[in-house]
Amino acid sequence: MPRVIIVAYVLLLSVSLSSLCRATSEQFIRAIRNSHESLVPGSAKVSIDDAAFLPIIPVVLKSLKNLTGNIKVPRQKIGGLELGEAEVHNITAGGMSINMEESKRVVVAVWDMSAVVPELNFTYTYWLFQWQTCNGTARTEVSGTNSTLYFNLTIGSDGLVNETIKGVNISIGDLDVTTSMSDCPSMDAIIQLIIAIFKGSIKEQLERIVPERMNPILRNKTEDALTSLPIAFMDDPNITEGRMELSLAILPNASSSRVVPPDDVVPLKQPFPDRDLAVISSFDGANNILRILRNWSLLNMTFPIPPAYNASLIEPIYPDLYKRCSNCFFRVVCQLANDVWVEDDGNGAFTFQMRNGTISMALYSGNGTSVDALSLSVNTTANVKKFSVFDSAVTLNLSAMSVSLDVEASLIGDFNSTVLNSDIQWVLDVVVVPLVNAQPRGFVLPFNLTGLLFNVSTGAFTMGMNSAVISSLLNIFVGQRWRPVSGE
Repeated sequence: MPRVIIVAYVLLLSVSLSSLCRATSEQFIRAIRNSHESLVPGSAKVSIDDAAFLPIIPVVLKSLKNLTGNIKVPRQKIGGLELGEAEVHNITAGGMSINMEESKRVVVAVWDMSAVVPELNFTYTYWLFQWQTCNGTARTEVSGTNSTLYFNLTIGSDGLVNETIKGVNISIGDLDVTTSMSDCPSMDAIIQLIIAIFKGSIKEQLERIVPERMNPILRNKTEDALTSLPIAFMDDPNITEGRMELSLAILPNASSSRVVPPDDVVPLKQPFPDRDLAVISSFDGANNILRILRNWSLLNMTFPIPPAYNASLIEPIYPDLYKRCSNCFFRVVCQLANDVWVEDDGNGAFTFQMRNGTISMALYSGNGTSVDALSLSVNTTANVKKFSVFDSAVTLNLSAMSVSLDVEASLIGDFNSTVLNSDIQWVLDVVVVPLVNAQPRGFVLPFNLTGLLFNVSTGAFTMGMNSAVISSLLNIFVGQRWRPVSGE
């Protein structure tokens, strides 16, 4: 679950800040280099309402069978019926809810569960004739079963979350028992005894076995997920009715020590916004997140040009280039080779810096052919007075913006970088910055993100979103390739 909090947060930062990614000047390159010499943990705090879990429930339900595996229940006996070891297969569920309670625990309710015990051996001894027995097998299908699991969440000395199932309540629903036996005339009696065992001792055994089986699995999966993320939890979660709050450190990289002294993380006093999921981060925390995003290539972007603007348009001007890829389309590829950086300038203003980015115009075809027509190295600085997002509107006010371009490769002729940079800077100063600042109500995004909030204030980034936005961002995220760089 903590993994979902951080994933949503880093995605929002990438989407929000990518609009500033246009390049940087030499004076800030030196500042970035000096800043990177002493990377430090950053502060962050997170609040989660019950509704924030809604987008992940379908994923959990879909993976329930793989998560639980097959559960074995030891031999049981009631009256004259003795059952062999039962193995529960194909556990599925129709619905789930996740809720926080005042008792500082998380309650997971799962309903309309079904499962199968495909083959259960049994021996039946007649109560009047103890020497007479019969043997058989039974197939049992379980449906309409409900279960409630009670979780305790604590933070270990390693800065990771410990999820522990402390209790389970199971209500067995309908049972469809099919028997195969020889020399057992009392078939109905045997079936009723099997049902009684399932609703009695097997139910009790499952309530004991499920925590024993699931706790190590949860512990391993949580550890695997969190150790790939640059975070360390500082205190036990503060869980109240319908809400959980977490305090954490955003580390410079995923391999950093998670033993963070409390004095190294400055408490954040900004209040949480009224959203299902809210995150407040210091600038150090934001820089560490941007760094890990860059290492995972999640800040790299590709923009296909509409097919109507294809290679045929350049044939009269660049015939040699056209011959290299005659049935091709255009795309723009943006890649970052170094960290991007944000620096607090006070009163909500900040500086966004990026160096050694690459913008390429490429021709490509469906058979895998790709030709870089133009490749530019880009450095950018944006001095931002105000940046906020509310629902689907972006408010942006710039003090200044500078760009430095160098041509790395060109198949469309030579460029004078000095003249090119001078022209671009003129366009930024005279057209772009005044045009952006002339929009006091901001710009409307081309997609609906009602419930999204993002704001930069002195010393912190504040983000909030409702469950619908979380779903949208998760859909964006699962479409990206999860490729951590070795050593990040």
